[in-house]
Parts: sequence; structure tokens; C-alpha cells
Amino acid sequence: MFEQNFVKVSYSRELYNGIHASLALSYAQRFPLENLNHFSFVHKYTSDYTPNGMDLPGLTAENDNIQRHNSFRMDIKLHFSFGQKFISRPDIRIRTNESNYPELLVVYKKSISIKGFSDLNYDFLEAQLQGKIPMKLFGTLHYRFGGGGFPNNRATDFADYKHFYGNFLNTGGTDLLGFYTINYYRHSTNQFFAEAHLEHHFGGFLFNKIPGIRKLKLEEVLGFHFLYTPTRKDYYQVDAGIDNIFKILRVDFVAGFEGKTAKQFGARVGLKLDFSK
Repeated sequence: MFEQNFVKVSYSRELYNGIHASLALSYAQRFPLENLNHFSFVHKYTSDYTPNGMDLPGLTAENDNIQRHNSFRMDIKLHFSFGQKFISRPDIRIRTNESNYPELLVVYKKSISIKGFSDLNYDFLEAQLQGKIPMKLFGTLHYRFGGGGFPNNRATDFADYKHFYGNFLNTGGTDLLGFYTINYYRHSTNQFFAEAHLEHHFGGFLFNKIPGIRKLKLEEVLGFHFLYTPTRKDYYQVDAGIDNIFKILRVDFVAGFEGKTAKQFGARVGLKLDFSK
């Protein structure tokens, strides 16, 4: 959608056990990119390309991409890992446990308007709380709750909106506390948002009771995901999956809803590869 030339300086450190902070300053020049070439060796195209990705109310052919602009921004992140234990060595600290306490991430972004140097002027604040709850024989519940918005959005551009990724644009392996069927940029906002993710891994609680299936060591997964933005209002996603197929595969069946209307059904296959061994 756009090209960006930028310079960025960042610094991070652990302020105290379990409290990690980072500060970054960046300056960027952004230029919109458009699909212009209709040449093809095989097909004869008679219509224009669809928009590059923005899917928001009020868009036309004249405003479906970003405007050329410069941005000077400060980013502050605070990450709290509660209940963290570690081994201290002269040059490094090594985390020794995977705590059952939640982790809290707080992000603040400030874009500063400077005449002739930076065009944007906004404040963005977000907080995320995530963790897991072990339930012994009933498996483990993973969760993430988040929310935030733009207390000041005097001058924002689409590149700095809050975006919610779906389909294959996720990170974190197969335990993805995210959206699978949501369309790219359809729910992007420069106002406020709230999201919630719950995913329960039963650890074979049901499959282990079925003769013959027990030997496959399959694991059941159920998930529920919610998003609210002023742009599209409510979005819900429910999914059910089977994990640990041949020890490396996970398959999920997913349904996404906007309001009370089903927008998309789909399936997702995840592959777990561990190259550390």
C-alpha cells in the first residue's frame, strides 16, 4: 500500500525483575503505492484494480490509500511479567519458570506535529493482559484481553490506525490467540477498540476416553474471540480444533460473525516445527 523510508533509534532494558521497558524514536517518510500496469501476456483487462487493502466506510477511488506524509513518533512499551523467577549471572539473567501469573503489556505512541518536518499528531494507548489458567485434568485455559484507543487523533493516517490481522498474518505458532477469518483492515480504527480471546486446550480429556483414539494422543481445542470497534461494531469468532495430530499438526474449524450475521466459515491448518532439537 505504501513505501516508507525511515530511521529509528531504540533502547530497552529490564528496570526490575519482571519489568521490562523500551523507548524508541522514529522518523519516516511515506509514499502511497498504486497498481497501475494492466499489461498481461494472456488476459485483456478492461477494469481497474480493486483497492489495495483499505476496507473502511466512506472510501472512494480518490481516498482508498494513504496520503504522502512525514511522521516523527515516540514509542514507549512496558512489559510486566508477574511471579518471574530467574538465575542471575554476571552478564545475564535467565528466566527459569513459566509463571501462571498473567503478563501485562502497556504501549504508548506519541506522534508529534512539527511544521515542515512531521505532519501527524496523535496519541495512542493500548494495554493487553494475557496468561493461562491450569485446570489439572480439564486442561489449560489460555486468555488475552486488550483494549485502547486514540485519546488524541487530530491528524492520523491509515498506516498508524490500529489494525487487526487475520488469516495467515499471525505470529506465535499454533497457540494463536487471534482472529482467523477477519478480513484485512476491515475493522481498522483510529478511535477505540476492545478485544477478548479465550482458548481452552483440553489436553485429551475427551479423546482419552475413546478406545483406540487414546493411542493417538489427540488434544481438543475450543476458542472464542471478540472484537469491538466503532467502525464495524461487534465481531465474534468461534472455533473448534484438534491438536497434536501426528505430533506436528493442528486443524481448526472457524466461524466468524459480524453482529448476528455469519460472515465467513473456514478451516485452518497449523504445522509445528521445532528445529532446536
